[in-house]
Amino acid sequence: MNMNMNKVITRALAVAGATIFLAGAAHAQGYVGATIGISATDPSLAEALVDEYNTVVYGPGNTCDALGCFVTEEGAGAAKLFGGYKFGDHFAVEGFLANLGNHVSAADDGWGVYGTVDADLTTVGAAVVGILPFGADSAFFGKLGLHTWNVDGTYYLQDLAVPASGAGAFSESGTDLMIGLGFDIGMAPNFALRIELESYAMDTSLTPLTVGVLSIGGLYRF
Repeated sequence: MNMNMNKVITRALAVAGATIFLAGAAHAQGYVGATIGISATDPSLAEALVDEYNTVVYGPGNTCDALGCFVTEEGAGAAKLFGGYKFGDHFAVEGFLANLGNHVSAADDGWGVYGTVDADLTTVGAAVVGILPFGADSAFFGKLGLHTWNVDGTYYLQDLAVPASGAGAFSESGTDLMIGLGFDIGMAPNFALRIELESYAMDTSLTPLTVGVLSIGGLYRF
């Protein structure tokens, strides 16, 4: 995502948050919570590595989508801490800190190029939340926000046709959009079970990635 677009979205979210705050400050309700779940990247980091190498060395079109790579990716756990303020019945502003997991993947294009990546993904951000209440202390919600992500890891790449190989460590960060939706199911007057599906965009130097997270947890209202 380019810098100008990030500035526009940041300002829009700031205006929306300020509007919600001014309109509903008298009815604000704070909450904190945590979730755990599973996460996956699309494409896998190893697939992105092989695609980048093949595009540079062998030209455009030599991607895994075209070549039919054999790709494996280990399941990754995810955990998140969050907190926010609910203003009235239909809006909230929420901040979060998340570990999106350790992602280990491998990709083989079948023509001698093989790559592996082992990386840790973390992020921190904030979102505006729209809420649709139902039942007793329960609600459906959707969110839109910005997150600042960080990727730290190691890679290995081998090309049997050259032959060439390389390995090393890398670290990268950026700020992009995130979206989410889910349910808060009231279990007690101040406690709810949260089930959530989120998508985090990461515009890395290799390729734009999407990290999907399915999680479950709880929140406490105060």
